[in-house]
Amino acid sequence: MKRKMDGKNRSRPHLRSSGGSCQEIVRQLARLADFKADE
Repeated sequence: MKRKMDGKNRSRPHLRSSGGSCQEIVRQLARLADFKADE
């Protein structure tokens, strides 16, 4: 159990360091939507 918690805590800093990972995901989804619309 402790190892699993450590893994989660370690994964959090990566999301913060990415600098707005949510925005990047939204942009990727928007691009995918554009490609689908083109098809």
